[in-house]
Amino acid sequence: MRRLGVVLLLLSLGLNAPAQEAPGADDILSGVAAGLELLETGQFEAAFDQLNVINEQAQGHQPGALATFYPNAALALYFHDIGRWEAALQFSDAAIAGLSSHGLGTHRARIMASAVQGAALFRLGRYDQAETRLRAVVDETAGKAALADLHGMALHYLARAVSRLGGADEAALRMAFLDGLSPIWRVQPRDVVQVRYLQLQYELDRMRDATPLMSRTKALVAEAAAAAGLSDAQRMFYTGFLGRVLLRSGQPAEAEQHLRAHHGFLRAQEAKNRDAWDSSRALGEAMVATQGAQAGYDFLLRELDYAQRNAAPGVAVALYHRDLGRIANGAGDGALAQAQFRAAYALARGSVDATEPLATHLRSFLRADDPAVAAYPFRHEITDPGFQLTLRADAAHVLYLFLQGRFVTLHDHYRTARPDAVDDPALFHINRALFHALSGHPDDMARDLHSAQEAARRGSALHPNAPIFDIVHTLGFIWGTEHAPDRAQPALTRLMQSEQGGTARLLADVLALYAAGLQADRHGLHGGLQRWLANPQAMAPNGPWDVFANTLALELAYGNIAPSRLAPIRRATESAMGTANDYALARTLDRMAHSVLVQSDSFSDAQLAERVVLERQMSDMLPPGHPVLASARFVLANAYLERGEAKRAAEWSDRAIATLRATPHHDRDRLAYLLARHGRILLALGRNDAALSQTTAALALVPEAATMTGTYLGEVLLAHSEALWHRTRNAQKLRDFLSPWVTRDAVMARLLPEARADLLIQTAFANARLGGTAEPEFERADAAMSSPTWDWRSKRSRLANIWAEHRYRRGDLHGAWDKALQATDLLVDWLEDGGDASHVQKDRMRHRAVWEAGIGWALAEKLAE
Repeated sequence: MRRLGVVLLLLSLGLNAPAQEAPGADDILSGVAAGLELLETGQFEAAFDQLNVINEQAQGHQPGALATFYPNAALALYFHDIGRWEAALQFSDAAIAGLSSHGLGTHRARIMASAVQGAALFRLGRYDQAETRLRAVVDETAGKAALADLHGMALHYLARAVSRLGGADEAALRMAFLDGLSPIWRVQPRDVVQVRYLQLQYELDRMRDATPLMSRTKALVAEAAAAAGLSDAQRMFYTGFLGRVLLRSGQPAEAEQHLRAHHGFLRAQEAKNRDAWDSSRALGEAMVATQGAQAGYDFLLRELDYAQRNAAPGVAVALYHRDLGRIANGAGDGALAQAQFRAAYALARGSVDATEPLATHLRSFLRADDPAVAAYPFRHEITDPGFQLTLRADAAHVLYLFLQGRFVTLHDHYRTARPDAVDDPALFHINRALFHALSGHPDDMARDLHSAQEAARRGSALHPNAPIFDIVHTLGFIWGTEHAPDRAQPALTRLMQSEQGGTARLLADVLALYAAGLQADRHGLHGGLQRWLANPQAMAPNGPWDVFANTLALELAYGNIAPSRLAPIRRATESAMGTANDYALARTLDRMAHSVLVQSDSFSDAQLAERVVLERQMSDMLPPGHPVLASARFVLANAYLERGEAKRAAEWSDRAIATLRATPHHDRDRLAYLLARHGRILLALGRNDAALSQTTAALALVPEAATMTGTYLGEVLLAHSEALWHRTRNAQKLRDFLSPWVTRDAVMARLLPEARADLLIQTAFANARLGGTAEPEFERADAAMSSPTWDWRSKRSRLANIWAEHRYRRGDLHGAWDKALQATDLLVDWLEDGGDASHVQKDRMRHRAVWEAGIGWALAEKLAE
């Protein structure tokens, strides 16, 4: 009766029905083609039904790599076309990861998925990531007729992304798009209208009289009226833009008509967006011209109140204050104007860096001699009209201002300063060279160093072979960018060989120490720390160069030298800094390093809160994109990941990567490392497709000769192997990836012992999953964990557990039982000694217990037999 019930249940589930023949690869690819054809003709619902069914069949039967992942790419395109950007990103990530990992990286399906990925990132506001993806697609589709549709699509989004970012080639990209327009490009008429507008706006921002733009702007309005897919609000936006062009062309009365029409439309729609704020400010400007300053000022006050009540962003509110300040200034009320300008700048600085164009623009209205500036929180960013930079042969004043956190003062000064306006051009160039070196612009630094030396040879207070040339050159490559310590080596060698003492010797010792740290040269690091500690100038610092040298050295000493031994030098350095208001940046850099490397409660709420504050202070005092900022943001990402807050970790990791990419000469190896770490964070969030995409990008940055430092290379290889396994669950692919690396002795010797052991454990795991004997791989992994300076218990426990599973599957129950006991004992022992007891480790403990019990039960049954 019981067996009959089971049969009836199977019948009710339809399991007795004859199995349908699985669709083949050709069937899947034909189905994708049919779905894409429906999509091209605008039959979105039918296209989705077709592609969704095909995708389910492909995932269920996996008829080869192309047929399995092409439906993902097609669905990504579908979600792009209907404007569901998160879904488009999800499916494009899956398609890219799947196709790339199966050797189909050059196939049209992968390129299509990458174009969609870039488009989705743009639509989601992740412009820097969009730019990276889209540049690659534009490059690989250029000049290829079969990919022309995707080339146009990618170029459209790239032009808009770079326009958002204010990139140097934004105008060139827009014109390349407009000049190359083709009917086969995958772009809509509304897209063309938007790019035309962006180009017109770009030109409008750069001219006083907009009369030359009038005919093109009127043509734009007509084109928008005829373009399908534009809403009434979008068409009215272009009418408002025509009003702004008329206003700049000296036709305020006609401009006011267009602007009132736009403003009235937006108010009727109860719009609360950037369009609403920009429209009202333009109308206020027109009213000043047609009705007088008071009418315009009163109107803008009402509009400011409306914007604030409707949660307008700080930048939008800042521009209202700027315009009110301009009107007050024009009416002769300087005090009111300055109050409005200060409000504008403070609001803007809450959203943008001090060197961004908006901040620079607003700062130009501020007067340092206004009495109210004394209590203004951004007073250190306002340059006194009487500011004079002291040009010294050692560039000490530039360094002092930089360490004081007055990068903005230097930035503004050098925007207009000219070498032909000073008596000694060599001093001008050497001082500006140091500014460029500290700011992360080694090319500009090199040009100024060359000019300084040429001028010094013609006669100067600066000797043409002074040590300052080598000091600045070295700093530019090991601190300002960190990207090329090897390029600093000749200059650094000359400094080390110099017989000078005092500050010059201290700088030579510390710069050599810092270069060793960047190159992961443990011997050089140890020797450099000892030389620094023995240098009497370190204990008696005097002036900005000594303060800077000790700040850099302390960063590397923390964690390597006992705090008690460092305390006297730290106190001496603080004393040399003077009052608490001096050397603000140097103090902040030291506090961040001390918090990360010395504090015992490194991941506590209090320490994390302090680091967030320090990061904010650093971002106010350093150039955007400075590698030190990237490091600070990476530190915060790691801290949140250690606390199990993977979502916050991903946010900070994204910022760290974006910061490093913004550095004109960033370290490619370091970028690879950050991308790999970001991949691990995405794995913690369960985003396996995106994780593999990140680690693949990281792996692509590994040089052919794998010359990157062992620390970085180990992280890239491990992160990619983990992402590959979690995404594919394919042990053969995992082994194929690992084998070429773990069999290269020269590469393995450069890795940290921990990374070397992890890679060998991964290799043993892959071999075990593939069946057959894997004992040699397990033994090699075990032998790799021999360094007495590491606590290997956690990793030995992991290896023993995998070993136990392997022996169990091969029927060696006695051997499996021994390894299961070892895995549990090692983990318990480690946890009892204070090992990481987070939820991840608790899961590992449960896993060990389940396997130990299962193997023990099987062994007991066998012994009973």
